[in-house]
Amino acid sequence: KGGNVFTGGMGRLYALDGKTVLTSWQELGQCKQTVLNMTGGTVKSSVYGGGEIGIVAQTATVNIDGGTVGTKVADTEDATKYYYFGSVFGGGKGSKENITDISAAGTTQGNVEVHLNKTVASDAVASNVSKKGAIVNQVFGCNDMNGSPKGTVTVHVYATQNADKDDISTKYDKETNQFDVEAVYGGGNLAAYEPTNLETGKTNVIIDGCGLTSIKQVYGGGNAASTPATNVTVNGTYEILELFGGGNGFDNLPDGKPNPGANVGYKNYTIYTKDGEDKWVDSDDPAYDTKEERTAPGSAISYGTGQASLNVYGGTIHRVFGGSNTKGNVRQTAVTLLDEDGACEFCVDEAYGGGKSAPMDAEAKLMMACIPGLRAAYGGAEAAAIKGNVTLNITNGTFDRVFGGNNLSGTIDGSITVNIEEVSCRPIIIGELYGGGNLAGYSVNGYNDDGTPKESGPKLYEDPQINVMSFTSIGKIFGGGYGERATMVGNPTVNVNEVYGKWYNDNTSVVGEDAKTSGNYPIPSHDKGKMGAIHTVFGGGNAAKVMGNTTVNIATLSDVYIMKQVTAGEDLPADCYTRSGAGTTVSPYVYTPATGTASANETYYEKQNVLGVDIRDNVYGGGNNAEVTGNTSVNIGKKAE
Repeated sequence: KGGNVFTGGMGRLYALDGKTVLTSWQELGQCKQTVLNMTGGTVKSSVYGGGEIGIVAQTATVNIDGGTVGTKVADTEDATKYYYFGSVFGGGKGSKENITDISAAGTTQGNVEVHLNKTVASDAVASNVSKKGAIVNQVFGCNDMNGSPKGTVTVHVYATQNADKDDISTKYDKETNQFDVEAVYGGGNLAAYEPTNLETGKTNVIIDGCGLTSIKQVYGGGNAASTPATNVTVNGTYEILELFGGGNGFDNLPDGKPNPGANVGYKNYTIYTKDGEDKWVDSDDPAYDTKEERTAPGSAISYGTGQASLNVYGGTIHRVFGGSNTKGNVRQTAVTLLDEDGACEFCVDEAYGGGKSAPMDAEAKLMMACIPGLRAAYGGAEAAAIKGNVTLNITNGTFDRVFGGNNLSGTIDGSITVNIEEVSCRPIIIGELYGGGNLAGYSVNGYNDDGTPKESGPKLYEDPQINVMSFTSIGKIFGGGYGERATMVGNPTVNVNEVYGKWYNDNTSVVGEDAKTSGNYPIPSHDKGKMGAIHTVFGGGNAAKVMGNTTVNIATLSDVYIMKQVTAGEDLPADCYTRSGAGTTVSPYVYTPATGTASANETYYEKQNVLGVDIRDNVYGGGNNAEVTGNTSVNIGKKAE
């Protein structure tokens, strides 16, 4: 029917009191479990691990290792290009009138697994001979149109096949912007994921294949479909254009309605009605207009943990977002970890703790464990609102520019904290470091209706902080933002209290006199065996106004607490601490001595004496060609007690 392949059965609908409802369970094409193996041929539309309006009582497994899923359609603008329209679904297909489930008989049943080119990739690695794999357009872990798996959902991509190429290892050059697969989703298409166990329920997306996977966009969530939580892991890839911890709320629905969003931790709370014949109007439930209303205890739209987790270990990825693409709210936290621990070279251009243009209620956390570096890192979003705190931890790597705030636009309803600690696998080298945004403003007083920072009013959030403790080389530090549009309303503080970085005494940390980052940002030289060097420090912004007071503290502390690497299960060394508190004025960090056995779920710290600073040029309380409307303060050295 319609060129689809369903692994499960087909149910029936009938009319009751003028409504279309499900038939009895015996008439729903119920299956105990399903397995789909595709190694060749052509499916004109889509393939499903479940049925059509059917129920799979236990598990559904989809193995796609050959053939073509979808119909070849020429690009209307470029006749030399064409696309395949059709998708692979781990779940089943519902309709607007009904719900079709992959129902669990118990909490361990009802799981869905989708494997793309697993056997082909395995054979290529084992024999070193690459073969042609399956050609697909899109992959979804969950359902199409309606319904939901009730157990866990896993989408695992081992390799992708381009329709124009002869085997899985032959790809387009990365400069061409052509990809084998349009999109991979952990969630569903217009169908929310609602597992039985909401405490553990999450979509799992795994991308492998250093030279074998080429995907335009990867989402932990769904397309216009909610998920309770997501977990995305990229072990390696040839190329991914955009990677999202959340979902996709960009494209309009088939009936022309605007996309309601692809939330993480929220059920869909956006409803569109038609105003006249052509115009769709957003008629949001006023009960869910604010974060406080959405997250209130007992909220009808909250479900799952609301966490979007994103882990990148290797491969070429142009842009990484902890949140969603467009219209996809994340409720609790967006945690993005970048760590060069995969089988192939790590190459990421830009990373964001937040989303692309999707507002989110979550706190954004962007962490670098062990990476070569990035062109740019943003604690915030590209052009979206974040209704929570932003924390950016830099522990290693080379960066052209680092921003605590947003890139192009959007608001941050929370505090901004940037921590610089060289405790990981490479020296920290930064061209320019900002507490604020690139072209986006920030205000501790909140924002006007048009998104511009409020210049006055009650203070709602803690002031921005930059804490620089250990590194190799930093060009310039700014407490504020960059550019005229990046006005900061608040009182930023830059704290520079240096100890030796991990790589201070290693040849790999030696930087020449005329050194620059890859983006041509000058950085000061660094001598082996010395503390890190900074060229210039500004309390204000770089051509960006600060409306408030600025403070620069240079070696004002006698000691600082630095992250300490310990092995889980071993006895903790002496002078080891745990940390509590939020690191703000209201809730400062409190360090408590730790003893006993190291836990894998705990971060430990050690106390180190502050050595001083190495600043080659000047320290300014104000900005660089940028106004500071309040007082400026520069404090150097610790006052004798």
